[in-house]
Amino acid sequence: MSWMQTASGRKFSFTNPKPEDIELLDISVALSTMMRFNGHIKDHYTVAHHSVNLALLIQENFKSFFPQDKLDIMMLEALMHDAAEAYTGDIISPLKFFLKKDLKPIEDKINQAIAKKFNLTYPYSRIVYEYDKLICGVEAFNLLHNPPIDSFHIELCPHHRLLQRKLEMDVDYFEFTKKILDRVNDRVSAKKN
Repeated sequence: MSWMQTASGRKFSFTNPKPEDIELLDISVALSTMMRFNGHIKDHYTVAHHSVNLALLIQENFKSFFPQDKLDIMMLEALMHDAAEAYTGDIISPLKFFLKKDLKPIEDKINQAIAKKFNLTYPYSRIVYEYDKLICGVEAFNLLHNPPIDSFHIELCPHHRLLQRKLEMDVDYFEFTKKILDRVNDRVSAKKN
């Protein structure tokens, strides 16, 4: 079987993912139930929390460098950068390394369908991937039980002031993403007219 049923009842194909089979609700439901670090953390912190915190970090650091339309796209990319995991599951990085040869082509197809659905370009901005590493370090420092200072994740975040960053855990992924998506779609529609 090469498909799964999503929360909204859609039949989602792993071998032929289509933008019309992608739903923000499905992504939101799945990412909001997947724990970061395979659940080995001090607090309830999900992939949805991670994506929101990445988007907020990008907004904070680039709001004075980019116009709002570019910033909204980067924030939406941040919110979607792990969206394929709504269909594949969140496989922790050390294990993903061993599965990369088989998993990456599947994830890439899913990410391309997600990007097309939400008027994005895949692969996403380099800034999104760079800041994903930073927020991962912040999460490791704040969430892991007694993280060693030489931890892989801490090394990803050399900016020690960032390690003290408070992680946002009260923002609803679906509502936050929908708000940014609506702004992006309004601009896309305005450009077409």
